[in-house]
Amino acid sequence: MKFVNSSEVQAQWHVDTGSFANHPQAYEQDVVKEQWEAYPQLKVTVDQLQAREKEVSTQGALISVLPESRQHVVTALEKLYQGANPQEVLDEAAILTNRAIEVANKTQGN
Repeated sequence: MKFVNSSEVQAQWHVDTGSFANHPQAYEQDVVKEQWEAYPQLKVTVDQLQAREKEVSTQGALISVLPESRQHVVTALEKLYQGANPQEVLDEAAILTNRAIEVANKTQGN
């Protein structure tokens, strides 16, 4: 994961696919600067996203139980590595996450 999320790899991913880099420093890499100079249209969406005012629709995942949910996924992955049935462990992670969301919603009056 460290490799995939490095600024260098994210920069290459951005220029090869046109996807947004999840590492902000990826846009500072020479490969990106060179591609933006050769193909300015690659920079347009990045500029638009970075210039956008922050609001509810641009805040990203707003799930109060994200740490708990992430732990359910990690546990599911660990079970997969030990040979468990993929569908069963992913279903279990989804059920536990949904349950946590329901509890959080009731607690917060939603």
